[in-house]
Amino acid sequence: MLIWICYRIPAGFIKLILRKKEKKPKPEYFDQYFSVALASLIYMVLSCGAALGLPALIEDSRLCAMDQILALSVAGVSLDLIFTVLHLIVWDGLLKVVSAAVVVGIYALVVVSGNFHGFLFMYLTRLNSAVLVTHSITETMPPYSFTIISPTDDLYQQIQYGWHEELSGFVNQVQEKEYTLPSEHLFIYIEKRPFQYAQCLFATGPGWLAQDGYLESLGGANSSYASQVPDYTSSELLPAEEISGTKFAFDLSSNTYAVLRVRTLVESLAYQWCREFEKLYPGELQTYYEDENFVCYYIRQNPRSLYQLGLLYREVEEQD
Repeated sequence: MLIWICYRIPAGFIKLILRKKEKKPKPEYFDQYFSVALASLIYMVLSCGAALGLPALIEDSRLCAMDQILALSVAGVSLDLIFTVLHLIVWDGLLKVVSAAVVVGIYALVVVSGNFHGFLFMYLTRLNSAVLVTHSITETMPPYSFTIISPTDDLYQQIQYGWHEELSGFVNQVQEKEYTLPSEHLFIYIEKRPFQYAQCLFATGPGWLAQDGYLESLGGANSSYASQVPDYTSSELLPAEEISGTKFAFDLSSNTYAVLRVRTLVESLAYQWCREFEKLYPGELQTYYEDENFVCYYIRQNPRSLYQLGLLYREVEEQD
């Protein structure tokens, strides 16, 4: 309401002056500030709804970008009002020069004051290579002829294209004597460098574009939840001697992959299973894709004569 009052009073005088000069102002002059301010207020309330005891209709992190843009728009109301008035009384060429000077001035002010924005970041939940491989599979394989064995986050990209098996569930089930997957094509996703789930992975760029302040505020290189391209916070697969001959049971919840130690163990067990399967069935395990961080293995089976995927552990179970 204060914003509405602050703009409405001078806007009324300006319109009155223009009428006296027989210049009719355009209808849109000064008439959208209140809408911008109201929208900003609504987004602010939605963002902090949980703190206000209101239902959290939308995750606040998804509202952040629009909320900030609207807040900046409200902050720019006074400048917009001034330049709208100048547009009516000043030569357009001069106004463009002044506008450019103001932009440069704002840029210099935020840099000097230390308020320059940081680089954009994303919450790392999947590797780019996993996204591309899933896209390749869904584009080339017949619908529902394949099963992708991977963490939960890959499920949403392949829904309505094929089947999905939780990697943690797969690691649990291959320890049983009877375990099969009925699809003709099996794809096993393994991270060669398991990553810390939901870490803030920052972009890089020249100093005039952004600063690294956000990364430092999250602990910089000492934080496991903040990293910067091209590297990311990760671990290494465990050697076979640390995991062989031991039974593990994992929760099928997506939270299983959020703990780096647990994620590393799941990925290591899956990788070890692939190595053992390759020894038992030479030439049946193919590499569909591989880079320094990720590998996708491929198995094709006869749907009428399925592989017993738990066969490798029968001897261990009998010994137990």
